[in-house]
Amino acid sequence: MVTRAVASEPPDAPAVPYTSARAASGTGAGLVSRLGADRTAGHWVGSDGRPVVAVTDEGTAARVRRAGAEAKVVRHSMAELKSATEALRSAPRVRPMALDIPSKRCGRVTARSPGTTGPG
Repeated sequence: MVTRAVASEPPDAPAVPYTSARAASGTGAGLVSRLGADRTAGHWVGSDGRPVVAVTDEGTAARVRRAGAEAKVVRHSMAELKSATEALRSAPRVRPMALDIPSKRCGRVTARSPGTTGPG
């Protein structure tokens, strides 16, 4: 069972200045807010410093690109991921289970139980 995890950038990743990353994050957040949780699954700042928005369809991706951000098409919206997480949290548990918070980059909710090797 994972009790602690630490994430870091690869050593050769270019550093994006804080002010640029903050502006890019604001752009991504604004797009997610305007487009809604039914068509998006979050946002982040890419390694090149540009905003990246996870979207569920090509039409929404085109709108994101026109706004100057990078679009990543994903299978599930944030609304769907949150709904799946709530359903899993409220389901009866037979044995201890851990839920991974919905990931913007992979677009899935993962439930793990002791003795399992991961999603399958």
